[in-house]
Amino acid sequence: MNIQENIEQAKKYIANNKLDEALNLLYKSPTSDLNIQDEIFFEIGKVFLLKRKYNKSVFYLKKIKKMSLKQFVYDLLVQDYNELKEYNKILNIFRKFDKENINDYILYLVLKSSYKLKKLSKMFSIINIIRANNIYNTLLEELINNIYKNLSIKIQKLNRKNKKKEVKSLFKSIYKYIPNNDIKFKNIILNEYEIAISKKSLKSYPRFAQVVITTNCNLNCVMCDKNNHDAKYELSNKILCDLIKIMPYLQKLVLRGGEVFLYKNFNNILDEAQKNNVVIEILTNGLLLNENNIKKLIKSNAILVFSIDSPMKTTYEYIRKGASFEKLIKNILLLNKIKKELKSEIKFNINMVVMKMNYKQIPDMIKFARKYDFNGLTLNPINGEYIENCFSYKVDNRIIKELSEKRGEYEIMAKNNNIILINKLPNKTVFKFNSDTCFDNNYCENNSSRKFCHVPWREIFLDTGFIFKPGCLCEQQIEGADLEKDNNIIYLWNSHFMKNYRKNIIAHNEKEICSKRCLLNKFMNYDNYRIID
Repeated sequence: MNIQENIEQAKKYIANNKLDEALNLLYKSPTSDLNIQDEIFFEIGKVFLLKRKYNKSVFYLKKIKKMSLKQFVYDLLVQDYNELKEYNKILNIFRKFDKENINDYILYLVLKSSYKLKKLSKMFSIINIIRANNIYNTLLEELINNIYKNLSIKIQKLNRKNKKKEVKSLFKSIYKYIPNNDIKFKNIILNEYEIAISKKSLKSYPRFAQVVITTNCNLNCVMCDKNNHDAKYELSNKILCDLIKIMPYLQKLVLRGGEVFLYKNFNNILDEAQKNNVVIEILTNGLLLNENNIKKLIKSNAILVFSIDSPMKTTYEYIRKGASFEKLIKNILLLNKIKKELKSEIKFNINMVVMKMNYKQIPDMIKFARKYDFNGLTLNPINGEYIENCFSYKVDNRIIKELSEKRGEYEIMAKNNNIILINKLPNKTVFKFNSDTCFDNNYCENNSSRKFCHVPWREIFLDTGFIFKPGCLCEQQIEGADLEKDNNIIYLWNSHFMKNYRKNIIAHNEKEICSKRCLLNKFMNYDNYRIID
């Protein structure tokens, strides 16, 4: 065989993964023709890349002079340098690339390198190339989403630590480079910047929304607010349209009831959330689940929060009047079955309302959560003027003390059962509210430039009766017809009401506007700087 035939045969060996045979043949093909020699070097470089001998691959590839091979050489060199973790060399090669003909995988490796080296402007120049050319590749999208998520968390943590200069610096270094069609991420960065500079009128939009979509319910729970239950409130079509308009900006949406599956437009909300990549969390009693809506929830990658207050049939059915414990278990088993069949990673948790009659059942509830493959358990104190309310109505310090002393025991038990436990029960004692000592007296002195809470910059809560406020715990609210008439969610977001909320927090007038539970931070362990991811 002549040299050209040897090269062609070597290529066939490489295609069939006969790398040693290919290498032997290429080594036996000496030539003084520089063009042919470059072809041999190229194939040898390819063999060593496949054999994971990256330095040898680089050695031969760098010998090549033939211009027609350069783009292919760069492709291989980028792969070699990626394995060698020599990311600067990848970026140097990228400057020489013909950007018109670069393939998706090489773009991925170049983007990965710029991310590893924290070259933000380079990173966003590559993302802009990807967006401008409508390139869609699962590997690329996963990397871009990971970059956006990490930068989002980073800027939130900086704000959380009151590092305003660093927030401003990060904003200025990336905001103008973010592609306009990456709406959600652009909104996050702008929103965190506006928090840092204490803006009251915002150009950014809400990122987190909690919405009561109906008070219709299939149960009559002992701790339920009868006024809300009897009012038969339902989210109107107008407010639903407003909610859909802000969906591209939302990171997370929590749907509450009543029972959410009784809302006529529930599927519309689910579809819009999925289309706009919104994390959706659904609070439900779980009794209306069926094969169809479970599959739809899994497709939407929703987080399900089951309202279950006892692992015991008698207690459960007494608290959740009208419920069937057998039906609950049947639906949980069906959910687990479909989850397994579809190989889904859907998460589902339990929300337990703790009261006099069930507080001793917490250990059994942890075991119940493990038995039925729940991910987490949240312990919430009962609220309102109910005989079972031992925390703030018929206060029983003996129960509070016992629950406080067992916090560590519950945490260890949950950890041993692979359950994430969120304990929002009072710790040690219930404090009576005192407007003069409602939180650490040194707070304002030590945090003169730090905001007490970020919620009015990030969140909205739509409650029954067309009530609008920043968060579910916030004391002040806009009531009634404002949402049903000319005003919409976006208008209310920058209304005098919301600007006044932000103004008071900037001025440290929290006592004038904030919830006692937030100020005391005893009942809820409420994190006013929570990371939204």
